[in-house]
Amino acid sequence: MAMSADPYLRGGIKTGEVPRPMTGFGKCPSHTSNHCITPHTYAHTHDYPPPFHTGTRTPGNPCSISGGQSNRVAERGVAGEFAQEQCYCTRSATHPNHQPTPTHSNPLQPTPTHSKVGSLMGAALPFSSVQLVTSEVLSKTMSWNLTDHISEDEITLGIGVLGMPGSTAYGGLTGVLRPNEGETLFVSAAAGAVGSLVGQMAKAKYNCTVVGSCGGAAKNELVKAKFGFDHAIDYKELSSDDKAAELASKIKEAVPDGIDMYFENVGGYHFEAAMATLRPKGRIAVCGSISTYNYESGTAPLNNINISQMIYTFQRIEGFVCMPWLTGRQGNFLADVSQWYREGKLNVEETTFDGIHSWVDAFAALFTGANTGKVVVKL
Repeated sequence: MAMSADPYLRGGIKTGEVPRPMTGFGKCPSHTSNHCITPHTYAHTHDYPPPFHTGTRTPGNPCSISGGQSNRVAERGVAGEFAQEQCYCTRSATHPNHQPTPTHSNPLQPTPTHSKVGSLMGAALPFSSVQLVTSEVLSKTMSWNLTDHISEDEITLGIGVLGMPGSTAYGGLTGVLRPNEGETLFVSAAAGAVGSLVGQMAKAKYNCTVVGSCGGAAKNELVKAKFGFDHAIDYKELSSDDKAAELASKIKEAVPDGIDMYFENVGGYHFEAAMATLRPKGRIAVCGSISTYNYESGTAPLNNINISQMIYTFQRIEGFVCMPWLTGRQGNFLADVSQWYREGKLNVEETTFDGIHSWVDAFAALFTGANTGKVVVKL
């Protein structure tokens, strides 16, 4: 099983199998306390009775069971296999007094497809290798049907290109930035799970010129050679006191006319450099701000925005989350992206850690730059 630091586990579920033995993983490591880090899992469901459940926990522990197959199916056992590392629940992961919070408030109702034996699906589930799931709880969380898009041996795709990272890239690009043919896109954290997909989608579907920022020569070569970016900027080589101005200069070296769109994953001076090079009618999709995540609440440096520059240039900044696209309420994410992947238009990169004991190292890799693409922990 692979895992993530998201507030809830997003995982794949397969119904109707006898549980396979699981090693190195039993139940949530925080079951003895009233708080819990709950990564995303990619899981299999099994027709087992309620006692087959490792999710027993103290009252108030948010690592409760949140799975199930349909309104008709009362309970399922779930054995987890894979989950994903994400960086945006850092507050929950590093501060015991902070409770993880749901990432989705408008539930996707379970469908009959989810109840078929052998179905594969993704869902926001707690962090556990084996769980008891109910249709009632599933109706209060988000889920997405993967049956027609992946096979069991492609299980990690359900938490990567066909999971939260893919839907974030797809939604931010097609729903927020809305490229015109041939425009210029700047992407921060370009070698990451989301950034790498954004650039590839923009190249494949809109023939965009894509500039990526990432740390280190190896990643800069990767985004050009494997992901097809036109230009790469190594932010670790920025040396001046005014990094925003220096990065803006680097962007202008790559694309002298500036950028039409910016996909924001980092914040800080990356945002200010993007604003300084944004053309009239330019758009910014704010997905994340990883440069600020390790600050205590309210202490992160604030970005400077000259709002007067946006008036007569018709520029737009918009924040978003992936849920409308991931759950199918908006766009055509699963059908589109699975097709692009099968057609070879999207290359996927994963950094895999083995065993639940490696979860801390995997999570830290998101902040040290040790990862490339999707961080996956195999349990």
